[in-house]
Amino acid sequence: MNFLMPPFFAAFLCLFFSLPVRRLSFAIGAVDLPGARHIHRVPTPRAGGLALGAAFLLSLFLFLPDLTSVGVWFAPAFLTLALGLTDDVAPLPAGWKLTAEAVIFSLFPLCGIFPRSLLLLPGVSLPLSPPASGIFTILFLLSVANAFNMIDGMDGLAAGYGLAAAGGIFFSALFRSSADAARLSGLLTGVFAGFYPSNRHPARLFLGDSGSLCGGLLLGASLLFLFPGEFPLLPALGFLLLPATDLSFSVFRRLRAGKNPMTADDGHLHHRLLRQGCGYRKTVCILHLYGALGISTACLLLLLFS
Repeated sequence: MNFLMPPFFAAFLCLFFSLPVRRLSFAIGAVDLPGARHIHRVPTPRAGGLALGAAFLLSLFLFLPDLTSVGVWFAPAFLTLALGLTDDVAPLPAGWKLTAEAVIFSLFPLCGIFPRSLLLLPGVSLPLSPPASGIFTILFLLSVANAFNMIDGMDGLAAGYGLAAAGGIFFSALFRSSADAARLSGLLTGVFAGFYPSNRHPARLFLGDSGSLCGGLLLGASLLFLFPGEFPLLPALGFLLLPATDLSFSVFRRLRAGKNPMTADDGHLHHRLLRQGCGYRKTVCILHLYGALGISTACLLLLLFS
Protein backbone atom coordinates (compact mmCIF):
# COMPACT_ATOMS: atom_id res chain seq x y z
CA MET A 1 0.00 0.00 0.00
CA ASN A 2 1.16 3.53 -0.76
CA PHE A 3 2.06 5.06 2.62
CA LEU A 4 2.07 8.65 1.31
CA MET A 5 -1.40 8.98 -0.22
CA PRO A 6 -3.40 8.61 3.06
CA PRO A 7 -1.47 11.40 4.89
CA PHE A 8 -1.92 13.79 1.96
CA PHE A 9 -5.62 12.98 1.77
CA ALA A 10 -6.02 13.44 5.54
CA ALA A 11 -4.23 16.80 5.30
CA PHE A 12 -6.56 17.93 2.52
CA LEU A 13 -9.63 16.84 4.51
CA CYS A 14 -8.51 18.72 7.62
CA LEU A 15 -7.75 21.84 5.60
CA PHE A 16 -11.14 21.54 3.87
CA PHE A 17 -13.02 21.12 7.17
CA SER A 18 -11.28 24.04 8.88
CA LEU A 19 -13.39 26.82 7.31
CA PRO A 20 -16.84 25.39 8.16
CA VAL A 21 -15.58 24.44 11.64
CA ARG A 22 -14.45 28.03 12.16
CA ARG A 23 -17.94 29.28 11.32
CA LEU A 24 -19.53 26.58 13.48
CA SER A 25 -17.35 27.59 16.44
CA PHE A 26 -18.79 31.10 16.40
CA ALA A 27 -22.31 29.70 16.06
CA ILE A 28 -22.08 27.42 19.12
CA GLY A 29 -20.07 29.81 21.27
CA ALA A 30 -16.79 27.88 21.20
CA VAL A 31 -14.73 31.07 21.12
CA ASP A 32 -11.57 31.89 23.05
CA LEU A 33 -11.76 35.45 24.37
CA PRO A 34 -8.67 37.52 25.26
CA GLY A 35 -7.84 37.44 28.97
CA ALA A 36 -5.13 37.49 31.63
CA ARG A 37 -3.81 34.00 30.81
CA HIS A 38 -4.31 34.27 27.07
CA ILE A 39 -1.81 35.74 24.66
CA HIS A 40 -4.10 36.38 21.67
CA ARG A 41 -5.84 39.75 21.45
CA VAL A 42 -8.97 39.01 19.41
CA PRO A 43 -11.78 36.46 19.91
CA THR A 44 -10.72 33.26 18.14
CA PRO A 45 -12.80 30.13 17.42
CA ARG A 46 -11.55 27.12 19.38
CA ALA A 47 -13.40 24.06 18.11
CA GLY A 48 -10.58 23.10 15.74
CA GLY A 49 -10.62 19.58 17.12
CA LEU A 50 -13.72 18.96 15.02
CA ALA A 51 -11.72 19.48 11.83
CA LEU A 52 -8.79 17.41 13.08
CA GLY A 53 -10.94 14.59 14.47
CA ALA A 54 -13.31 14.40 11.53
CA ALA A 55 -10.41 14.26 9.06
CA PHE A 56 -8.65 11.53 11.06
CA LEU A 57 -11.72 9.35 11.60
CA LEU A 58 -12.94 9.62 8.02
CA SER A 59 -9.46 8.83 6.68
CA LEU A 60 -9.26 5.91 9.09
CA PHE A 61 -12.35 4.28 7.61
CA LEU A 62 -11.37 5.05 4.03
CA PHE A 63 -7.79 3.77 4.16
CA LEU A 64 -7.68 1.25 7.02
CA PRO A 65 -10.86 -0.84 6.67
CA ASP A 66 -8.82 -4.02 7.16
CA LEU A 67 -7.32 -2.87 10.48
CA THR A 68 -8.90 -5.05 13.16
CA SER A 69 -8.52 -2.35 15.82
CA VAL A 70 -10.22 0.42 13.81
CA GLY A 71 -13.17 0.42 16.25
CA VAL A 72 -10.74 0.87 19.14
CA TRP A 73 -9.49 4.09 17.58
CA PHE A 74 -12.90 5.46 16.64
CA ALA A 75 -14.65 5.25 20.02
CA PRO A 76 -11.96 6.90 22.22
CA ALA A 77 -11.21 9.60 19.64
CA PHE A 78 -14.90 10.40 19.14
CA LEU A 79 -15.66 10.46 22.88
CA THR A 80 -12.59 12.59 23.61
CA LEU A 81 -13.66 15.04 20.90
CA ALA A 82 -17.14 15.23 22.43
CA LEU A 83 -15.71 15.76 25.92
CA GLY A 84 -13.31 18.44 24.72
CA LEU A 85 -15.95 20.21 22.64
CA THR A 86 -18.25 20.33 25.65
CA ASP A 87 -15.43 21.97 27.61
CA ASP A 88 -14.76 24.41 24.75
CA VAL A 89 -18.38 25.59 24.85
CA ALA A 90 -18.92 25.48 28.64
CA PRO A 91 -15.83 24.79 30.82
CA LEU A 92 -16.10 21.60 32.90
CA PRO A 93 -14.69 21.02 36.41
CA ALA A 94 -11.09 19.78 36.05
CA GLY A 95 -11.60 16.74 38.30
CA TRP A 96 -14.73 15.64 36.48
CA LYS A 97 -13.05 16.02 33.09
CA LEU A 98 -9.98 14.03 34.19
CA THR A 99 -12.22 11.21 35.46
CA ALA A 100 -14.12 11.13 32.18
CA GLU A 101 -10.82 10.97 30.27
CA ALA A 102 -9.65 8.02 32.38
CA VAL A 103 -12.86 6.12 31.61
CA ILE A 104 -12.57 6.83 27.89
CA PHE A 105 -8.88 5.98 27.70
CA SER A 106 -9.47 2.65 29.48
CA LEU A 107 -10.97 1.42 26.19
CA PHE A 108 -7.44 0.95 24.82
CA PRO A 109 -6.21 -1.62 27.38
CA LEU A 110 -9.65 -3.25 27.44
CA CYS A 111 -9.32 -3.81 23.68
CA GLY A 112 -5.79 -5.15 23.88
CA ILE A 113 -3.60 -2.12 23.19
CA PHE A 114 -1.16 -2.13 26.11
CA PRO A 115 2.53 -2.99 26.65
CA ARG A 116 3.60 -6.31 28.13
CA SER A 117 6.81 -4.88 29.59
CA LEU A 118 8.75 -1.62 29.91
CA LEU A 119 12.20 -1.26 28.38
CA LEU A 120 14.02 0.93 30.90
CA LEU A 121 17.50 0.72 29.30
CA PRO A 122 18.98 -1.46 26.56
CA GLY A 123 18.83 -4.96 28.01
CA VAL A 124 16.94 -3.86 31.14
CA SER A 125 13.23 -4.70 30.99
CA LEU A 126 10.44 -4.59 33.57
CA PRO A 127 7.62 -7.14 33.01
CA LEU A 128 4.08 -5.90 33.65
CA SER A 129 1.13 -7.90 34.89
CA PRO A 130 -2.15 -7.30 32.99
CA PRO A 131 -3.58 -5.03 35.74
CA ALA A 132 -0.32 -3.07 36.01
CA SER A 133 -0.13 -2.73 32.24
CA GLY A 134 -3.70 -1.44 32.08
CA ILE A 135 -3.02 1.14 34.79
CA PHE A 136 0.21 2.22 33.06
CA THR A 137 -1.61 2.62 29.74
CA ILE A 138 -4.35 4.81 31.21
CA LEU A 139 -1.88 6.97 33.17
CA PHE A 140 0.38 7.29 30.14
CA LEU A 141 -2.47 8.42 27.87
CA LEU A 142 -3.80 10.81 30.53
CA SER A 143 -0.35 12.36 30.88
CA VAL A 144 0.24 12.72 27.13
CA ALA A 145 -3.22 14.11 26.34
CA ASN A 146 -3.16 16.69 29.14
CA ALA A 147 0.50 17.62 28.57
CA PHE A 148 -0.27 18.24 24.90
CA ASN A 149 -3.22 20.36 26.00
CA MET A 150 -0.87 22.43 28.19
CA ILE A 151 1.43 23.41 25.34
CA ASP A 152 -1.50 24.61 23.24
CA GLY A 153 -1.01 28.19 24.39
CA MET A 154 0.48 29.92 21.35
CA ASP A 155 -0.41 30.00 17.68
CA GLY A 156 1.09 27.00 15.90
CA LEU A 157 2.92 25.64 18.95
CA ALA A 158 0.95 22.46 19.67
CA ALA A 159 -0.09 21.87 16.05
CA GLY A 160 3.50 22.26 14.81
CA TYR A 161 4.86 20.02 17.54
CA GLY A 162 2.15 17.43 16.89
CA LEU A 163 3.11 17.43 13.21
CA ALA A 164 6.79 16.82 14.06
CA ALA A 165 6.09 14.15 16.69
CA ALA A 166 3.59 12.26 14.52
CA GLY A 167 6.04 12.46 11.62
CA GLY A 168 8.81 11.02 13.81
CA ILE A 169 6.55 8.14 14.88
CA PHE A 170 5.59 7.58 11.23
CA PHE A 171 9.20 7.26 10.05
CA SER A 172 10.06 5.08 13.06
CA ALA A 173 7.19 2.76 12.16
CA LEU A 174 8.46 2.55 8.58
CA PHE A 175 11.95 1.74 9.87
CA ARG A 176 10.55 -1.01 12.10
CA SER A 177 8.38 -2.33 9.23
CA SER A 178 5.24 -1.81 11.34
CA ALA A 179 2.74 -1.30 8.52
CA ASP A 180 -0.40 -0.63 10.59
CA ALA A 181 1.44 1.72 12.97
CA ALA A 182 2.90 3.56 9.97
CA ARG A 183 -0.50 4.01 8.37
CA LEU A 184 -2.04 5.26 11.62
CA SER A 185 0.74 7.69 12.45
CA GLY A 186 0.81 8.77 8.80
CA LEU A 187 -2.84 9.79 9.03
CA LEU A 188 -2.11 11.69 12.24
CA THR A 189 0.81 13.45 10.55
CA GLY A 190 -1.51 14.42 7.72
CA VAL A 191 -4.25 15.92 9.88
CA PHE A 192 -1.76 18.00 11.88
CA ALA A 193 -0.26 19.22 8.59
CA GLY A 194 -3.71 20.12 7.32
CA PHE A 195 -4.61 21.97 10.51
CA TYR A 196 -1.38 23.95 10.81
CA PRO A 197 -2.16 26.61 8.13
CA SER A 198 -5.26 27.66 10.09
CA ASN A 199 -3.37 27.66 13.39
CA ARG A 200 -0.11 29.39 12.45
CA HIS A 201 0.37 32.95 13.72
CA PRO A 202 -1.94 34.82 13.54
CA ALA A 203 -4.25 31.88 14.16
CA ARG A 204 -7.70 31.78 12.61
CA LEU A 205 -8.66 28.59 14.46
CA PHE A 206 -7.49 27.04 17.73
CA LEU A 207 -7.28 23.35 18.51
CA GLY A 208 -9.23 23.93 21.70
CA ASP A 209 -9.62 21.17 24.26
CA SER A 210 -11.33 19.03 21.64
CA GLY A 211 -8.27 19.13 19.38
CA SER A 212 -5.46 19.18 21.94
CA LEU A 213 -6.89 16.33 24.04
CA CYS A 214 -7.77 14.23 21.01
CA GLY A 215 -4.47 14.98 19.27
CA GLY A 216 -2.50 14.18 22.41
CA LEU A 217 -4.45 10.96 22.93
CA LEU A 218 -3.75 9.83 19.36
CA LEU A 219 -0.04 10.64 19.70
CA GLY A 220 0.23 8.58 22.88
CA ALA A 221 -1.85 5.74 21.49
CA SER A 222 0.24 5.70 18.29
CA LEU A 223 3.33 5.10 20.42
CA LEU A 224 1.61 2.27 22.28
CA PHE A 225 0.50 0.78 18.97
CA LEU A 226 4.04 1.02 17.57
CA PHE A 227 5.44 -0.93 20.55
CA PRO A 228 2.82 -3.59 21.34
CA GLY A 229 5.16 -5.80 23.33
CA GLU A 230 8.08 -4.06 25.00
CA PHE A 231 7.54 -0.33 25.44
CA PRO A 232 10.81 1.71 25.38
CA LEU A 233 10.49 4.53 27.90
CA LEU A 234 13.43 6.70 26.79
CA PRO A 235 12.46 6.92 23.10
CA ALA A 236 8.83 7.55 24.11
CA LEU A 237 9.98 10.39 26.36
CA GLY A 238 12.02 11.79 23.48
CA PHE A 239 8.99 11.88 21.17
CA LEU A 240 7.08 13.74 23.91
CA LEU A 241 9.92 15.84 25.34
CA LEU A 242 8.29 19.28 25.07
CA PRO A 243 4.86 18.41 26.57
CA ALA A 244 6.50 16.13 29.17
CA THR A 245 8.82 18.94 30.29
CA ASP A 246 5.99 21.45 30.54
CA LEU A 247 3.77 19.00 32.43
CA SER A 248 6.53 18.10 34.92
CA PHE A 249 7.40 21.73 35.66
CA SER A 250 3.73 22.70 35.95
CA VAL A 251 2.88 19.96 38.44
CA PHE A 252 6.00 20.66 40.52
CA ARG A 253 5.39 24.43 40.47
CA ARG A 254 1.77 24.13 41.57
CA LEU A 255 2.44 21.56 44.29
CA ARG A 256 5.28 23.67 45.67
CA ALA A 257 2.90 26.63 45.84
CA GLY A 258 0.31 24.51 47.63
CA LYS A 259 -2.08 24.61 44.67
CA ASN A 260 -4.10 21.93 42.96
CA PRO A 261 -1.86 20.53 40.16
CA MET A 262 -4.83 20.77 37.78
CA THR A 263 -5.24 24.52 38.39
CA ALA A 264 -4.54 26.61 35.29
CA ASP A 265 -1.92 29.35 35.52
CA ASP A 266 0.42 31.47 33.39
CA GLY A 267 3.67 29.74 34.31
CA HIS A 268 4.09 27.48 31.30
CA LEU A 269 7.29 27.40 29.28
CA HIS A 270 5.91 29.73 26.60
CA HIS A 271 4.75 32.24 29.21
CA ARG A 272 8.20 32.24 30.81
CA LEU A 273 10.01 32.77 27.52
CA LEU A 274 7.73 35.66 26.64
CA ARG A 275 8.40 37.29 30.02
CA GLN A 276 12.13 36.89 29.40
CA GLY A 277 11.76 39.15 26.38
CA CYS A 278 11.54 36.58 23.59
CA GLY A 279 9.17 37.63 20.84
CA TYR A 280 6.18 35.59 19.76
CA ARG A 281 7.75 33.86 16.78
CA LYS A 282 11.09 33.40 18.57
CA THR A 283 9.37 31.69 21.51
CA VAL A 284 7.55 29.25 19.22
CA CYS A 285 10.78 28.60 17.31
CA ILE A 286 12.77 27.89 20.49
CA LEU A 287 10.17 25.45 21.79
CA HIS A 288 9.86 23.73 18.41
CA LEU A 289 13.64 23.32 18.25
CA TYR A 290 13.65 21.88 21.77
CA GLY A 291 10.91 19.45 20.78
CA ALA A 292 12.69 18.54 17.54
CA LEU A 293 15.82 17.71 19.54
CA GLY A 294 13.82 15.23 21.60
CA ILE A 295 12.16 13.68 18.55
CA SER A 296 15.52 13.30 16.75
CA THR A 297 17.05 11.74 19.85
CA ALA A 298 14.14 9.32 20.11
CA CYS A 299 14.63 8.17 16.51
CA LEU A 300 18.36 7.69 17.19
CA LEU A 301 17.64 5.71 20.38
CA LEU A 302 15.34 3.41 18.45
CA LEU A 303 18.19 2.70 16.05
CA LEU A 304 20.39 1.82 19.00
CA PHE A 305 17.71 -0.27 20.72
CA SER A 306 16.88 -2.24 17.55
